Amino acid sequence: MELVMIVFSLVTVLIREGTHAVQDNVYCYHWTQEDLAAMGPGRSVETEREQCESYPGRVFTQGNNADYPNCGTCWCCQRKVYDNFSCYTWTQGDLAAMGPMRSVETEREQCESHTGRVFTQGNNKAYPNCGTCWCCQPKVHDNFSCYTWTQADLAAMGPVRSVETEREKCESHTGRVFTQGNNKAYPNCGTCWCCQPKVYECHYWTDDDVEAMGSSRTPEVQRARCEDDLGYLFTQGNNEHFPGTGGCWCIKTKIPDASDNREKNCQTLIEKDKAVTLL
Repeated sequence: MELVMIVFSLVTVLIREGTHAVQDNVYCYHWTQEDLAAMGPGRSVETEREQCESYPGRVFTQGNNADYPNCGTCWCCQRKVYDNFSCYTWTQGDLAAMGPMRSVETEREQCESHTGRVFTQGNNKAYPNCGTCWCCQPKVHDNFSCYTWTQADLAAMGPVRSVETEREKCESHTGRVFTQGNNKAYPNCGTCWCCQPKVYECHYWTDDDVEAMGSSRTPEVQRARCEDDLGYLFTQGNNEHFPGTGGCWCIKTKIPDASDNREKNCQTLIEKDKAVTLL
Protein backbone atom coordinates (compact mmCIF):
# COMPACT_ATOMS: atom_id res chain seq x y z
CA MET A 1 0.00 0.00 0.00
CA GLU A 2 2.80 2.39 0.92
CA LEU A 3 4.57 1.65 -2.38
CA VAL A 4 1.37 2.42 -4.29
CA MET A 5 1.07 5.79 -2.53
CA ILE A 6 4.68 6.66 -3.39
CA VAL A 7 4.13 5.83 -7.06
CA PHE A 8 0.90 7.86 -7.06
CA SER A 9 2.73 10.84 -5.54
CA LEU A 10 5.49 10.66 -8.14
CA VAL A 11 2.96 10.52 -10.98
CA THR A 12 1.11 13.52 -9.51
CA VAL A 13 4.36 15.53 -9.36
CA LEU A 14 5.24 14.63 -12.93
CA ILE A 15 1.79 15.64 -14.15
CA ARG A 16 2.00 18.91 -12.25
CA GLU A 17 5.47 19.66 -13.65
CA GLY A 18 4.26 18.75 -17.14
CA THR A 19 1.47 21.31 -16.94
CA HIS A 20 3.99 24.00 -15.97
CA ALA A 21 6.57 23.36 -18.65
CA VAL A 22 8.83 26.31 -19.40
CA GLN A 23 7.60 28.18 -22.47
CA ASP A 24 10.77 29.67 -23.96
CA ASN A 25 8.95 30.70 -27.14
CA VAL A 26 6.97 33.40 -25.31
CA TYR A 27 8.14 37.01 -25.17
CA CYS A 28 7.06 40.35 -23.79
CA TYR A 29 4.15 42.10 -25.49
CA HIS A 30 4.55 45.89 -25.44
CA TRP A 31 1.37 47.96 -25.27
CA THR A 32 0.72 49.95 -28.43
CA GLN A 33 -0.91 53.37 -28.55
CA GLU A 34 -4.11 51.61 -29.65
CA ASP A 35 -3.97 49.35 -26.58
CA LEU A 36 -3.50 52.31 -24.23
CA ALA A 37 -6.38 54.19 -25.86
CA ALA A 38 -8.65 51.13 -25.59
CA MET A 39 -7.86 50.66 -21.89
CA GLY A 40 -8.30 54.33 -21.03
CA PRO A 41 -6.44 56.53 -18.55
CA GLY A 42 -7.78 54.73 -15.47
CA ARG A 43 -6.98 51.20 -16.55
CA SER A 44 -7.12 48.40 -14.00
CA VAL A 45 -5.71 44.89 -13.75
CA GLU A 46 -8.91 43.57 -15.28
CA THR A 47 -8.86 45.94 -18.26
CA GLU A 48 -5.21 45.01 -18.87
CA ARG A 49 -6.12 41.32 -18.68
CA GLU A 50 -8.96 41.80 -21.17
CA GLN A 51 -6.79 43.80 -23.56
CA CYS A 52 -3.92 41.32 -23.34
CA GLU A 53 -6.07 38.24 -23.87
CA SER A 54 -8.17 39.83 -26.62
CA TYR A 55 -5.58 38.43 -29.02
CA PRO A 56 -5.22 34.62 -29.34
CA GLY A 57 -1.92 33.34 -28.01
CA ARG A 58 -1.26 36.08 -25.48
CA VAL A 59 -1.01 35.24 -21.78
CA PHE A 60 -1.69 37.66 -18.92
CA THR A 61 0.77 36.85 -16.13
CA GLN A 62 0.97 40.01 -14.00
CA GLY A 63 4.73 39.58 -14.15
CA ASN A 64 4.79 36.08 -12.67
CA ASN A 65 6.90 34.71 -15.50
CA ALA A 66 8.65 31.68 -14.00
CA ASP A 67 7.14 29.61 -16.83
CA TYR A 68 7.91 32.32 -19.41
CA PRO A 69 11.56 33.32 -18.79
CA ASN A 70 11.91 35.26 -22.07
CA CYS A 71 8.99 37.50 -21.09
CA GLY A 72 11.04 39.24 -18.41
CA THR A 73 8.88 41.24 -16.02
CA CYS A 74 6.09 41.98 -18.50
CA TRP A 75 2.49 41.49 -17.45
CA CYS A 76 1.38 40.50 -20.95
CA CYS A 77 3.30 37.79 -22.81
CA GLN A 78 2.90 36.61 -26.39
CA ARG A 79 3.99 33.52 -28.24
CA LYS A 80 6.60 34.37 -30.79
CA VAL A 81 5.46 33.83 -34.35
CA TYR A 82 8.18 33.60 -36.93
CA ASP A 83 6.43 35.57 -39.66
CA ASN A 84 9.75 36.40 -41.25
CA PHE A 85 10.02 32.88 -42.67
CA SER A 86 8.87 31.71 -46.06
CA CYS A 87 8.83 28.46 -47.98
CA TYR A 88 12.14 27.12 -49.26
CA THR A 89 11.66 25.36 -52.60
CA TRP A 90 14.04 22.53 -53.44
CA THR A 91 16.43 23.38 -56.25
CA GLN A 92 17.69 20.89 -58.84
CA GLY A 93 20.92 20.79 -56.81
CA ASP A 94 19.01 19.84 -53.66
CA LEU A 95 17.09 17.08 -55.44
CA ALA A 96 20.30 15.69 -56.92
CA ALA A 97 22.01 15.74 -53.51
CA MET A 98 19.12 13.91 -51.82
CA GLY A 99 18.77 11.32 -54.58
CA PRO A 100 15.66 9.57 -55.97
CA MET A 101 15.03 7.62 -52.74
CA ARG A 102 15.10 10.57 -50.38
CA SER A 103 13.69 10.15 -46.87
CA VAL A 104 12.54 12.46 -44.11
CA GLU A 105 16.05 12.38 -42.67
CA THR A 106 17.77 13.25 -45.95
CA GLU A 107 15.32 16.13 -46.42
CA ARG A 108 16.03 17.32 -42.89
CA GLU A 109 19.78 17.20 -43.51
CA GLN A 110 19.49 19.03 -46.82
CA CYS A 111 17.18 21.67 -45.40
CA GLU A 112 19.27 22.36 -42.30
CA SER A 113 22.57 22.25 -44.20
CA HIS A 114 22.02 25.98 -44.75
CA THR A 115 22.23 28.21 -41.68
CA GLY A 116 18.87 29.66 -40.72
CA ARG A 117 16.61 27.14 -42.40
CA VAL A 118 14.15 25.16 -40.25
CA PHE A 119 12.82 21.71 -41.06
CA THR A 120 9.19 21.59 -39.89
CA GLN A 121 7.65 18.71 -41.83
CA GLY A 122 4.79 21.08 -42.62
CA ASN A 123 3.90 21.81 -38.98
CA ASN A 124 4.05 25.56 -39.51
CA LYS A 125 1.89 27.02 -36.76
CA ALA A 126 4.88 29.06 -35.62
CA TYR A 127 5.87 29.82 -39.23
CA PRO A 128 2.55 30.94 -40.80
CA ASN A 129 4.09 32.42 -43.94
CA CYS A 130 5.76 29.12 -44.77
CA GLY A 131 2.44 27.58 -45.81
CA THR A 132 2.60 23.79 -45.95
CA CYS A 133 6.29 23.56 -46.84
CA TRP A 134 8.50 21.16 -44.97
CA CYS A 135 11.57 23.40 -45.19
CA CYS A 136 11.28 27.06 -44.12
CA GLN A 137 13.84 29.81 -44.61
CA PRO A 138 14.22 33.31 -43.22
CA LYS A 139 12.97 35.97 -45.58
CA VAL A 140 15.66 37.98 -47.29
CA HIS A 141 16.40 40.87 -44.96
CA ASP A 142 19.27 42.32 -46.94
CA ASN A 143 16.69 44.56 -48.58
CA PHE A 144 16.68 46.77 -45.48
CA SER A 145 18.83 49.84 -44.93
CA CYS A 146 19.32 52.35 -42.15
CA TYR A 147 16.60 54.92 -41.56
CA THR A 148 18.14 58.19 -40.44
CA TRP A 149 16.08 60.40 -38.12
CA THR A 150 14.90 63.60 -39.78
CA GLN A 151 14.69 66.94 -37.99
CA ALA A 152 10.92 66.43 -37.87
CA ASP A 153 11.42 63.04 -36.19
CA LEU A 154 13.76 64.51 -33.58
CA ALA A 155 11.35 67.37 -32.88
CA ALA A 156 8.44 64.93 -32.49
CA MET A 157 10.36 62.72 -30.05
CA GLY A 158 11.56 65.63 -27.96
CA PRO A 159 14.89 66.30 -26.21
CA VAL A 160 14.50 63.50 -23.65
CA ARG A 161 13.39 60.74 -25.99
CA SER A 162 13.32 57.18 -24.71
CA VAL A 163 13.54 53.75 -26.27
CA GLU A 164 9.75 53.61 -26.39
CA THR A 165 9.37 56.98 -28.13
CA GLU A 166 11.99 55.91 -30.68
CA ARG A 167 10.15 52.61 -31.20
CA GLU A 168 6.85 54.44 -31.74
CA LYS A 169 8.37 56.94 -34.17
CA CYS A 170 10.20 54.24 -36.13
CA GLU A 171 7.21 51.90 -36.41
CA SER A 172 4.75 54.72 -37.15
CA HIS A 173 5.73 54.20 -40.79
CA THR A 174 4.59 50.94 -42.35
CA GLY A 175 7.48 48.62 -43.14
CA ARG A 176 10.05 50.05 -40.75
CA VAL A 177 11.49 47.77 -38.06
CA PHE A 178 12.82 48.92 -34.69
CA THR A 179 15.81 46.74 -33.84
CA GLN A 180 17.74 48.73 -31.20
CA GLY A 181 20.84 48.00 -33.27
CA ASN A 182 20.45 44.20 -33.10
CA ASN A 183 20.77 43.85 -36.85
CA LYS A 184 21.96 40.29 -37.34
CA ALA A 185 18.86 39.69 -39.46
CA TYR A 186 19.22 43.09 -41.16
CA PRO A 187 22.92 43.21 -42.14
CA ASN A 188 22.64 46.20 -44.45
CA CYS A 189 21.15 48.31 -41.67
CA GLY A 190 24.53 48.54 -39.93
CA THR A 191 24.20 49.65 -36.32
CA CYS A 192 21.02 51.69 -36.82
CA TRP A 193 18.15 51.28 -34.39
CA CYS A 194 15.51 51.88 -37.06
CA CYS A 195 15.63 49.96 -40.34
CA GLN A 196 13.59 50.56 -43.47
CA PRO A 197 12.93 48.38 -46.53
CA LYS A 198 14.48 49.29 -49.82
CA VAL A 199 12.13 50.07 -52.66
CA TYR A 200 12.14 47.62 -55.56
CA GLU A 201 10.90 47.74 -59.12
CA CYS A 202 10.49 45.23 -61.92
CA HIS A 203 13.39 44.38 -64.22
CA TYR A 204 11.98 43.67 -67.65
CA TRP A 205 14.03 41.25 -69.73
CA THR A 206 16.00 43.08 -72.40
CA ASP A 207 17.02 41.71 -75.79
CA ASP A 208 20.45 41.00 -74.30
CA ASP A 209 18.84 39.04 -71.45
CA VAL A 210 16.72 36.97 -73.84
CA GLU A 211 19.73 36.22 -76.03
CA ALA A 212 21.87 35.22 -73.04
CA MET A 213 19.20 32.86 -71.64
CA GLY A 214 18.34 31.16 -74.92
CA SER A 215 15.02 30.10 -76.36
CA SER A 216 14.19 27.27 -73.92
CA ARG A 217 14.98 29.05 -70.68
CA THR A 218 14.05 27.43 -67.36
CA PRO A 219 13.48 29.05 -63.95
CA GLU A 220 17.05 28.12 -63.02
CA VAL A 221 18.42 29.79 -66.15
CA GLN A 222 16.37 32.88 -65.38
CA ARG A 223 17.56 32.85 -61.77
CA ALA A 224 21.18 32.68 -62.92
CA ARG A 225 20.68 35.57 -65.32
CA CYS A 226 18.86 37.71 -62.77
CA GLU A 227 21.06 37.07 -59.72
CA ASP A 228 24.45 35.92 -61.00
CA ASP A 229 24.79 38.06 -64.12
CA LEU A 230 22.81 41.16 -63.19
CA GLY A 231 23.07 41.15 -59.40
CA TYR A 232 19.30 41.56 -58.94
CA LEU A 233 16.76 39.56 -56.91
CA PHE A 234 14.94 36.55 -58.39
CA THR A 235 11.49 36.03 -56.83
CA GLN A 236 9.70 33.93 -59.45
CA GLY A 237 6.76 36.32 -59.09
CA ASN A 238 6.30 35.84 -55.33
CA ASN A 239 6.33 39.57 -54.66
CA GLU A 240 4.01 39.99 -51.68
CA HIS A 241 6.86 41.63 -49.77
CA PHE A 242 7.94 43.80 -52.68
CA PRO A 243 4.98 46.07 -53.44
CA GLY A 244 5.00 47.77 -56.80
CA THR A 245 6.78 44.96 -58.61
CA GLY A 246 3.66 43.18 -59.86
CA GLY A 247 4.26 39.62 -61.00
CA CYS A 248 7.84 40.16 -62.19
CA TRP A 249 10.25 37.31 -61.68
CA CYS A 250 13.34 39.52 -61.52
CA ILE A 251 13.34 42.72 -59.47
CA LYS A 252 15.93 45.37 -58.67
CA THR A 253 16.45 48.22 -56.23
CA LYS A 254 14.59 51.27 -57.42
CA ILE A 255 16.75 54.25 -58.24
CA PRO A 256 15.04 57.61 -57.57
CA ASP A 257 14.24 59.37 -60.83
CA ALA A 258 14.74 63.03 -61.62
CA SER A 259 11.30 63.99 -60.28
CA ASP A 260 12.16 62.38 -56.93
CA ASN A 261 15.38 64.38 -56.79
CA ARG A 262 13.63 67.60 -57.75
CA GLU A 263 11.09 67.00 -54.97
CA LYS A 264 13.84 66.38 -52.41
CA ASN A 265 15.80 69.44 -53.56
CA CYS A 266 12.65 71.54 -53.38
CA GLN A 267 11.97 70.32 -49.86
CA THR A 268 15.54 71.13 -48.85
CA LEU A 269 15.19 74.69 -50.18
CA ILE A 270 11.92 75.13 -48.30
CA GLU A 271 13.55 73.98 -45.03
CA LYS A 272 16.47 76.33 -45.61
CA ASP A 273 14.09 79.22 -46.25
CA LYS A 274 12.26 78.42 -43.01
CA ALA A 275 15.55 78.37 -41.12
CA VAL A 276 16.57 81.75 -42.56
CA THR A 277 13.16 83.22 -41.67
CA LEU A 278 13.48 82.01 -38.08
CA LEU A 279 16.93 83.60 -37.80
